[in-house]
Amino acid sequence: METVLYSGVSLELPSEICEDISLLFEILSPDTWNNHLTDDHREMLMGFLPEFSHNDLEEKTRTLEMFFMDENFRFGTPLRLFHEQLCKGFFNPEISKMRAIHKKIMYKEYRYRQKQYLHHTLEEVLVRRKRVLDIVSSMPPDDIPKIPRLPPLHNKKKSSRTSIEYCSKKRYFRELAAIRAEV
Repeated sequence: METVLYSGVSLELPSEICEDISLLFEILSPDTWNNHLTDDHREMLMGFLPEFSHNDLEEKTRTLEMFFMDENFRFGTPLRLFHEQLCKGFFNPEISKMRAIHKKIMYKEYRYRQKQYLHHTLEEVLVRRKRVLDIVSSMPPDDIPKIPRLPPLHNKKKSSRTSIEYCSKKRYFRELAAIRAEV
């Protein structure tokens, strides 16, 4: 049995599912949908499907048919994509935890960079405004001001070795190596 963490739910799945995709198709089949689920369960699961503006029930039914018939949903079939990720270990609890931590760190870095960008932009606007006002205030009233092109205030070059992204990636791969060493 393999422990799988998917959308915050921990499941025990037979390891044979990773070896043979037909087992997954047997478990998630129209027969299971029609004969082994209650109406309440089916209704709850259909609630996860997107809302369609026209013929909502018909479109949801067609989507379920496409799902069970293994039809391509533009970028692959959901069951095959799930099986592929399952085989690669995406749903291993430790790897899932590390991916969540990495996502959180990337979001924090994004927010930090946005704040930094806004701070530098505001600073640059205020300094340029002051320069323009100084130029205009020293001119006679009827002259048209000629504002010289001003160089940028900040040099944008940064060392990528010290970025949060580099450090988080390094830790992520170190943790993965430790997990693989345990297995």
